[in-house]
Amino acid sequence: MAPGTYRVRLLLGGGTQPGSTAVTAETRRTMLAETPDAAGRTVRRSFTVDVRDPEGEPTGAPGTPGLDLVLGGAAPQLASVRVERVRTPQILLAGDSTVCDQPGEPYAGWGQHLPQYLADRLSVANYADSGEGSQSFLDNPALFPALRARIPHGDLVLIQLAHNDKETDRDTYRANLTAMTEGVRAEGGRPTRHPDRPPLVQRGRHPRQRHRAPRQRPGRRPARRGAHPRRRA
Repeated sequence: MAPGTYRVRLLLGGGTQPGSTAVTAETRRTMLAETPDAAGRTVRRSFTVDVRDPEGEPTGAPGTPGLDLVLGGAAPQLASVRVERVRTPQILLAGDSTVCDQPGEPYAGWGQHLPQYLADRLSVANYADSGEGSQSFLDNPALFPALRARIPHGDLVLIQLAHNDKETDRDTYRANLTAMTEGVRAEGGRPTRHPDRPPLVQRGRHPRQRHRAPRQRPGRRPARRGAHPRRRA
């Protein structure tokens, strides 16, 4: 099976005992949360998988060729499976270890669990990679340049890079994010930035204080909305 986007249609259950099935694909991507079925009944489910090489982190091990599906859950039951190659809108992910397809338990990036919440009309292409900062992600041909090459018009690109930028100065960090944002837009994509810990507060300076509402004077109740203040006689 060549790299590409594939829709998987499953018929679960049908056994003499109740079943409960979960499905992961490729490098432990959660495609289907545990789904119960009654004895003698079947349940139809479908999802879309991004198949590529390497199948997990872009700088990681290549994995196995083709599409890998793993059945799990308390009592997995599979009656039938059908796979077809499709073209769907994508959500592309740029990030670090908090986002990526982690190869081994108990670790997992949030991008690894994202597919289970999406309809089969969307696929997730996760280009996040452990240990990357904004500069290394931008420079490595296997990361942002490879992601950029896969952006059709209108696709959403989620960018979360900051955890490994603690030593990056503010101007460089902003320039890197701006370069990625402009690169996505140049391909017709829709960039959204989600920095988890941006290095935007300079050392020795305190963050801006939040505005607080003024306190009420003792013994006075706040006026109700729409009510006029009582006039003195």
